[in-house]
Amino acid sequence: MLIAGIVLVAVAIALIAAATTGNGHSVKVDIFGIVHPHLSISTIFLGGIVTTVIAVVGVFVLIRGMKASRRSRKENKRVAKDKKQAPAQIESSGAIDFTKPIDFDKIGQPRSNNPPS
Repeated sequence: MLIAGIVLVAVAIALIAAATTGNGHSVKVDIFGIVHPHLSISTIFLGGIVTTVIAVVGVFVLIRGMKASRRSRKENKRVAKDKKQAPAQIESSGAIDFTKPIDFDKIGQPRSNNPPS
């Protein structure tokens, strides 16, 4: 989105520059090597409006891209922070105690209701 916004703004600036650098006394317009000899003032004005709309859309897309990028960076930072804190949370909860040895002889045998002493 960021690159698309920059491209649209650049296109708008190029179109504005190409439309305004011609001779002010004639209605002949040369845009990127293409000569338009019979353009009315209203056509040039409408071209300016279209160019302005393209520029505004480009700026809007640029801003949305920057917001999405910032949101993504914040989310990535939050996930990284959660990953760092996750082992500490699991260890402090005491849900699984990996410090006691496993008695492999009792694996697969039914449990007795009496706790081992």
